[in-house]
Amino acid sequence: VQQEGSLKVSYKDDSDSRSAVTRADVEAQSFIIDSITNYWQTRKGEIPNIIGEEDQGMTKNNNACSSLVVRLRGNLVQPNSFFSPMETAQPLLPSIQSLSQVTLYVDPLDGTREFVEGRYENVSCLIGISIHGRPVAGVIGLPFATTETEKEDDVHVVYGLVGRGIGYCTANYNCLEKTITEMTCGQPGIPTSYINEQRTRNNNASLMTGDSFDRSPLLSNMLTVARVALEKDDVTVQHDIVGGAGKKMLLCAYASCCTSSTNNQRVQFSFKKQSTYLWDTCAPEAILHAVGGKVTDAFGSPLVYNTNKLFTKNSLGVIASCSHGRNYHDAICRTLVFMKETSSTSLL
Repeated sequence: VQQEGSLKVSYKDDSDSRSAVTRADVEAQSFIIDSITNYWQTRKGEIPNIIGEEDQGMTKNNNACSSLVVRLRGNLVQPNSFFSPMETAQPLLPSIQSLSQVTLYVDPLDGTREFVEGRYENVSCLIGISIHGRPVAGVIGLPFATTETEKEDDVHVVYGLVGRGIGYCTANYNCLEKTITEMTCGQPGIPTSYINEQRTRNNNASLMTGDSFDRSPLLSNMLTVARVALEKDDVTVQHDIVGGAGKKMLLCAYASCCTSSTNNQRVQFSFKKQSTYLWDTCAPEAILHAVGGKVTDAFGSPLVYNTNKLFTKNSLGVIASCSHGRNYHDAICRTLVFMKETSSTSLL
């Protein structure tokens, strides 16, 4: 679609450029859901719950991409292709009796506004898997990750499984297998641009938001509270504007994987206001959990991934932090709770 230049842009809200929907959104979702449905229906005779961002833009028998439905491969991810920086394993995945207890959240084009405006580095495809309301696995596709000169180790897909860690597929759809023992900065798996930036910004904190942060009282308070907490410990704070909900949380996961010989590690946070939805957060939250990061609403409660399509909005905002920012994360949430309980004006 991008190469053809035929985006067919429409807006869910004519006054909000962030509500853009393109032909790519609808066709990509149809392709993803049809392929998943076909796989599980053929293999198990049942399918998991699937909630997609563009459900309203699709008819029940949408055949926009029926000719593109592919047979899903089961051999891309190998048991030894995961990396985790954590010393202790997390709890095992919850058991299920049927696929009805599993819900997939699909955002076929996270960062649609960025896609329309040509800021392709912030565009991703998100598929998250939740069981009993908790995210357990996620996949982030990076369709525009390839540099001008394609390299075999360019990362095109990042995946994570809670309790196992994260891994990636390259441009040739090869998965990392025992080529490194740890994914520290400077080794494969993390984009070179991020590595170079990391080296110049150790011992500081990146507070990431979208460019409309000043329109939300809650988001403004998040930033203020975080800055105060970090600067109290002499941490240099920088506010970074990053497009795409998935991209911001993926950067937190990268930061969790970047180890340092000193204690001067970069702390990375992503703050989102109340305009994100569960399909924006399910996949990157699972990936971030898999490397020790943390995701909650603004007041410290976990996000609940229910199967009711009417309750998919993250109405209390979202805070995501890398693994070595968890203590600050908790402190920020406690302060916001105190402000909520004592302030005469609403934080929301």
